[in-house]
Amino acid sequence: TTRTAQEYEASVRSSLPFLWWAPIVFVSATTNLRTEKLLDLAFTIREERRRTISYNALQKFLKTTIAKNKPLAEAGTLSPYVHDITQIGIEPPSFLVTVRGQKATLHKNWLRYFENRLREKFGFTGTPIVLKAQNTELRYEELPEEKKRRVSRRKRPIGRRVGRY
Repeated sequence: TTRTAQEYEASVRSSLPFLWWAPIVFVSATTNLRTEKLLDLAFTIREERRRTISYNALQKFLKTTIAKNKPLAEAGTLSPYVHDITQIGIEPPSFLVTVRGQKATLHKNWLRYFENRLREKFGFTGTPIVLKAQNTELRYEELPEEKKRRVSRRKRPIGRRVGRY
């Protein structure tokens, strides 16, 4: 019955809380009940595992997510600056989160929050998501052009009297 299936699903979910994203399908081998649904689900999971997200979509998503909830630091009071996110692999989908600063670390709760928002926005039904955080120290040459500040030259006074400006 549906009640026993719901109870059994609740039991499985409580014993395996880290697999909350995995769908559960109850099938019957003797009556072939819901076997077609199981195959359809397997095909959709395969498509979800092969999904790639464009760099621009990830950057927009990162900005909106950070605007809603700032990243938490592992230690300290300052929130780390999340510079970038890129998809580095498929099957399973893997993402690299770049944090500016050598000592800045992201809290695992914020990474879990970010993973949940990724699932809400882009799907990834039935597949694990791998999030890796990397610290980097950006040099001036590596910054994008719009982030570089123009270094203005200090104007020197004309003439002998130096202190007039």
